[in-house]
Amino acid sequence: MRIFVTHLVLLAVLAASASGQEFGERQSLGVSGSFAPRTGHILIGEADQRRFITAGVEYTHPLPLGKWIGAAYQGSVMPFFQESDPTQTGTEVTLFGDTTVFPYPTPVGPVQADGTPQGEFIAGPGSTSLILAVYGSPENTYAVAITPLGVRINGFRRRRMQPTFAAEGGILYASRDLIVDNTSKFNVLFSAGPGAEVFLSTRQSIRFDCLYRHVSTAGLGQTDPGVDSEVFRFTLSRYK
Repeated sequence: MRIFVTHLVLLAVLAASASGQEFGERQSLGVSGSFAPRTGHILIGEADQRRFITAGVEYTHPLPLGKWIGAAYQGSVMPFFQESDPTQTGTEVTLFGDTTVFPYPTPVGPVQADGTPQGEFIAGPGSTSLILAVYGSPENTYAVAITPLGVRINGFRRRRMQPTFAAEGGILYASRDLIVDNTSKFNVLFSAGPGAEVFLSTRQSIRFDCLYRHVSTAGLGQTDPGVDSEVFRFTLSRYK
């Protein structure tokens, strides 16, 4: 959470480079890629130790708000949406100060991996037994995502570097149950966060976003731990 707030402050400071022109007042097509190095509880999600990589295309249509503030409808399709899930390779038991690892014949995954002990009980006077999961190499899950509901606000439309704020929602379909087993192949996602758009010319720009993203089944599966992530996204856009 501290990293997310730090990036929000840094992006807010990036509004500079004054210019007399207006930028971005056209439809645009763009290509984007994003990376979420790790997950953890931020607002809603509980699953931990995930990693996301996405690639897709984006379309925007301008919705001017005023002289210095502009808005745009934003929709995207991500044909490549990869989630890396932790697998469990065994169990670690600490009893009377001695630790023993019990490996599984084959890894089990994906697992929730929220960092909490699997079990804890009193083994004797003044001694506690602790049971922990042992994690192995991550296992990848692939999905296709679409976010048709999106809006982006740009400030300082007459500057080459503009602060932005985007919010978007959509659905994704995965090759198997997402986050953990017994959830659903269908999930919903929501993203929101600040960014900065730098115009290389009046028709071309590059944008960096720092987003909070939540993915969950919205109650469609038997279980729904959900996952929160801090996403770093880069987009190269061409305005018509």
